Amino acid sequence: MEYKYFSRHGDPNIACRCGCGLSIEDMDRTFMTRIDVARQIANIPFIIISGIRCPAHNNNVSTTGFDGPHTTGQALDIFVRNSNERYIIRRVLIMLGFNRFGTAETFLHVDSSTDHPKNVEWLY
Repeated sequence: MEYKYFSRHGDPNIACRCGCGLSIEDMDRTFMTRIDVARQIANIPFIIISGIRCPAHNNNVSTTGFDGPHTTGQALDIFVRNSNERYIIRRVLIMLGFNRFGTAETFLHVDSSTDHPKNVEWLY
């Protein structure tokens, strides 16, 4: 699957960082298509700092353990440079129907998990 703004070579952080081989090709296609549209509307580069994770790696780096949203290929952490960029990205994602966000000073987590509560936002 090809996306306008994302690729294996341009966004290596979408791949699992443990080296297991999971990559952008393993991301949920519907999720990534919606993210691609969001990137176009926002007109801000989406710098991905974390994408798909295998269960073992997710368990090592996240409190969600072996089955967090990143393990389904339906989650990304997007680097944000400032509060205005965070606002624009979140506003566009909400407009496109996303309803699960985690906010940190330097990144915005977004996912479309159907196994976790909807309409939530948390702080890191």
